[in-house]
Amino acid sequence: MVVWCVDLTDAGEASKSRQWWREQGFTLRRVCMNARQAQKTLRIHMIPAHYVIGPDGTVRHRDVGYDEPALREALDMAAGE
Repeated sequence: MVVWCVDLTDAGEASKSRQWWREQGFTLRRVCMNARQAQKTLRIHMIPAHYVIGPDGTVRHRDVGYDEPALREALDMAAGE
């Protein structure tokens, strides 16, 4: 499983995020862009936004806000494919 993070935060917060993901055992790859780029390119209008993409490229889960149980369930399902 590979986790991508769109980083809209300052450098200090980004390093905290990266550290947390590593501690959880996920692979974190960051894409740095400003909020306007994220809105236009990814159609993200609220943060945090989470997307889980299946191996076939389809969106398996989309969530706005932070619902840890739902996100973990979606990640577990994707990891089992």
